[in-house]
Amino acid sequence: MFECKWTSINEYLGHTDIVDIDFPLTLFSTERSKAIQLFTQYMQESNDDLCLDDHDKVRIPDSEVRSHLTRLGIPNSSALQQL
Repeated sequence: MFECKWTSINEYLGHTDIVDIDFPLTLFSTERSKAIQLFTQYMQESNDDLCLDDHDKVRIPDSEVRSHLTRLGIPNSSALQQL
């Protein structure tokens, strides 16, 4: 049902190894089976949440970073450290 390697969803719906699921489930119901049912329904609802995308790292030369900082009004590394 939920296939994502970056979530603890399987801890809630299957075997718990790492995550303490007790408190979060009580937010749905004090009855465990009802809580899991409500949690599952909630997780299946669509939403407009914005999530972080996985981006490749781009290496920028130091000179380019210095130029960018200067354009932002930060003249040198001392000024940056003071921020």
